[in-house]
Amino acid sequence: MKGHELLAIIIAICSVNNARATTLQFWGDFFISDRAMNQTKANIDPSNMLAEIFPITRGADYNIVNMEGVITKNQVPWLKKEFNLHMPIGTISIMKSLGINIASLANNHSLDFGLIGLIETQSQLKSAGIKFGGAGFNLEDAIKPVVIDTQEGRVCILMLTRTLPKEFWASDYEEGTSYISFSRTRKLIKQLKSSYDWVFPYIHWGKEGRIEPKAYQVKLAQLMIDAGADAVIGHHPHIIQNIEVYKGKPIFYSIGNFIFNTKPPSTPEGMGVKIRISRNKPLQATIFGLDVNNWKTEFKPKILPFSEYERLLKDRAKSLLQYCQKAFIGKLKVLQCDFK
Repeated sequence: MKGHELLAIIIAICSVNNARATTLQFWGDFFISDRAMNQTKANIDPSNMLAEIFPITRGADYNIVNMEGVITKNQVPWLKKEFNLHMPIGTISIMKSLGINIASLANNHSLDFGLIGLIETQSQLKSAGIKFGGAGFNLEDAIKPVVIDTQEGRVCILMLTRTLPKEFWASDYEEGTSYISFSRTRKLIKQLKSSYDWVFPYIHWGKEGRIEPKAYQVKLAQLMIDAGADAVIGHHPHIIQNIEVYKGKPIFYSIGNFIFNTKPPSTPEGMGVKIRISRNKPLQATIFGLDVNNWKTEFKPKILPFSEYERLLKDRAKSLLQYCQKAFIGKLKVLQCDFK
């Protein structure tokens, strides 16, 4: 055998041995306020707000958030709502610092400041190299998934919403968010699964503050799994809802808040889900608990001690826990789940 042929074989073997899985880290609701930015001086240095979670967010290939609110100069709300969410320009720097590279606009705040607010937000994200989906100039545009080409196959993240107001829903001829029927959801996921190796619906739904998912969430989640989804990840209730495994696939009905700079009367909850995909191997998930109670943390999110979020999950993730075991990432204790 010639020397260059032997070298090629050695390189090929090393490439296989050194290949690693692709990791997708899903987070919940994301909203940065001017007040929190100024109070923590994150506008000067993002680490002033985020230092404790940097090691986690920077440890994944992709970080996905639900971006609740827009980045725009327009100060005139489109509709009279209780809350119209507007984020400062410095939000993009925060997102980049965190390693956020995918954002969902499929929610009940992406049109708070009309089409102008949506367009300016999309422009900011595009300039920063952050992929986005879930809202657009018409329904066809809004339901376009975010696609990632990885060494483990083609990944499709479908961003959907089932929250009010109806005026925010896109139509064939009007801008808005990606609200579609159950039957269209089933058909769309089947189509996507025929074209992509991995399909992850990431959906804004449910009722704020409610632990149990609503009946329609259960029905829709199972429909999406039946249609070919590899996992379902939900958000909107601002707390962690029940987590279950259906036909060997995980359903996270709500992963709660990620960074949400308000101080509501209720205590919000949050968790991160790191999904590890490997070609021709079962999906693996690692779960992190988050301390996102702004009354305690003063807008500085922290990793929740393992004992606290394990106790939380025992009430809300009984069908999930049989797939999980305790593991360590550095000194951090986490739950690692293998779905076979």
